[in-house]
Amino acid sequence: MELEDFKTIWGAYDKKLDKALQYNAVAVRALTLGKVQSALRRFMTVRMVEAVLAFIVISFLSGMALDAGAEWGIMASALTLCLFAVVGLVGCVQQMVLAARVDYAAPIPALQKNLIALESHALGFARFALLSFPLYLAYIVVIFKALWNINILATADTNWLIAQSIVGVAFVPPVIWLWRTVNHRNIHIPWVAALIEQIGGESLTAAMVLLREIEGFETEGEMA
Repeated sequence: MELEDFKTIWGAYDKKLDKALQYNAVAVRALTLGKVQSALRRFMTVRMVEAVLAFIVISFLSGMALDAGAEWGIMASALTLCLFAVVGLVGCVQQMVLAARVDYAAPIPALQKNLIALESHALGFARFALLSFPLYLAYIVVIFKALWNINILATADTNWLIAQSIVGVAFVPPVIWLWRTVNHRNIHIPWVAALIEQIGGESLTAAMVLLREIEGFETEGEMA
């Protein structure tokens, strides 16, 4: 076999190998994106359940506020917590819409950007929920009314109410600290990164990991 014939055969095999690698890359991308889509469907299912629970809480708290009559403390407590539940419901719906709008045919960096935006949205609502912690007494008022039909503000000892108010105020410094600390600017801190992943949920985290795997595979393919 002459050298030119060998080069021709080698070139043909090289083209076949390139084509096989391209098919392999397409298959890996399709398979992994299918897993990403499945993970986001689980994410949407969780948010749907949370939205239903938030709606139930809103209905219950708004009913309590309407039935409170002249019991202004109960009305104020129920409406305050109802506001947080409404914001939570809105957040769940918005996150479901964002997840449904993800374009799986887009480039990997664009998909990663969409998931980061989704995670940031969930983080923003979780940080807002932190603001309810100093309203510790409102939770107690609602719980006593719901479980035992007792207006705890009218029947409890004054010193006890003052103590509960102090507990609520004590939540303010850690809430402010968490508000300032838990964000993507501090993602380099291990516990902050872990907490953000928990807020986004296991499904969203799994989807982001899968996209990084595709990105790494495609990068290796380009280098090869």
